[in-house]
Amino acid sequence: MSSGGGYSQLDDIFSAMDIPVMTEKTYKKYHDKVCEGWQTSAAKEMEAAAKTEASNAIMNGDVDTDGVPLITVIADGSWCKRSYRSNYSSLAGVGAIVGYHTKKVLFIAVKNKYCTTCARADSKGKEAPEHNCFKNWSSHQSSSSMEAAAIVEGFCKSEEMYGVRYARLIADGDSSVYKKVLDAGPYKLLSVEKIECRNHLLRNYCNKIRELVTTCSKGICDRVERKLIAENVLRFRTAVTKAVEFRKSQDIPLPKKTQLLERDILNSPSHIFGEHEKCKIGYFCDGKVKSDQKNYIPELKRSGVYEKLMCIVKNISRHSRSLIYDVDNNPVEHYNAVIAKLIGGKRVNYALSRSYKGRCDGAVVSFNSGNPLRSLYKNVCDVSPGYHCKKSLQRKSDKALSTSFRRKGVPRSKRSIFNRLGKNRDPDYGPFSERPDMPNPQFEDECRLFLKSLQKTKKEIEDIERQTVGQGKNNQWVTMRRKKLTASNFGRYPNNYQETTNLSSSDNSPYGKATRNCKLPRTK
Repeated sequence: MSSGGGYSQLDDIFSAMDIPVMTEKTYKKYHDKVCEGWQTSAAKEMEAAAKTEASNAIMNGDVDTDGVPLITVIADGSWCKRSYRSNYSSLAGVGAIVGYHTKKVLFIAVKNKYCTTCARADSKGKEAPEHNCFKNWSSHQSSSSMEAAAIVEGFCKSEEMYGVRYARLIADGDSSVYKKVLDAGPYKLLSVEKIECRNHLLRNYCNKIRELVTTCSKGICDRVERKLIAENVLRFRTAVTKAVEFRKSQDIPLPKKTQLLERDILNSPSHIFGEHEKCKIGYFCDGKVKSDQKNYIPELKRSGVYEKLMCIVKNISRHSRSLIYDVDNNPVEHYNAVIAKLIGGKRVNYALSRSYKGRCDGAVVSFNSGNPLRSLYKNVCDVSPGYHCKKSLQRKSDKALSTSFRRKGVPRSKRSIFNRLGKNRDPDYGPFSERPDMPNPQFEDECRLFLKSLQKTKKEIEDIERQTVGQGKNNQWVTMRRKKLTASNFGRYPNNYQETTNLSSSDNSPYGKATRNCKLPRTK
């Protein structure tokens, strides 16, 4: 089990060595015993990690008004079947919460929508016999919503299990976890704060820019301009990372850092494409016009692609508050990798009974302690492992230590940061997952900025009139019309209910995601 195999793999290995193998019934008996041992060990490991996190919070004075420790956690989910960003139909999934300081698992919850015994009885039209059923997720519920449900469960049980509160959540933006946590309200007088994962923000940022290049209409954006943007995608990412690095090192209040970082990000397209009027920042550009660099901004504006590009830049600039923390969810991703190893690289279906749950518990023991076999021996057999087991564990430890020393100072090879975006609109997972509406002060600021952008001088009005001559045959006219709320697209907004989520037509509105808060009463 610790190598990701099951009875079939055990049978193949023993048969190749011409050694008799136990029956499948006997294997299942000891398999369940190992799962129980891993479950006990995992509970002890998580409790010990939670105590360390609580002690660290108390030492730093990070406690609530009633003395309860407030800790920062990292959360993410994993499934027993690969989805390839399109087919979320896994029979089981797990949500994990990892402590930020200890980098150890504090809580896991497995959701399983299948039970072999129940399924066989149902196919025969009979009542299932008494058995230990691990099905806790309806077959009518989506697999993609397992992650949010499991993590919300962990938040709701934190005080009961460990006497702590998860005050800050570091997670990616690929699912509706944060919205579900806020809706659940696990703590009476505390609102959980969300910090977006830096890696996911930058990856999605680059993906959206690449998507803009590939989907931009040829009539609006010619080949030269598409190539120009595509060649500078990495510079967009570098501009953000360098700005974060500089602003984070400044000795100024956090709100001021966030404000300056947002300004730097919004100015990055102008700097990249040769317009340095607002580059008087001092740490990467002095604002002087470069004689050897052409200013491409006027051409990009005439084609209309500049406005679409700025929509993407504005979206990541709104996450400046998360970017300034410069944190990621790598620890929980490492735990997910351990699960993938124990379930055979997600190529074997272990979700038919308790095997997937047991292997997730085994991954906790392996991730937190580094010695899953030693913990299993002590919990199941109540003795220390034998000579050969200890020798194997020592050999693995020495090899890991040697590898870590060898890799120090060796530069990491560059990997492609671009992934093809999925085209689904799943409300529970992915780029279109549900998120809470932006705070009212931020929404009002966005409205004021938008209204200010609509104000035109007499000269600008005359220029627009001359630039849009020809209407449908003019690219500038087509671009500007897409920003208008016309009779053809107005009807979708009055027909929305107050409960309409951000997955609605407001995502495709000409005014962007600011219209998420504009939910009108249903008209008769």
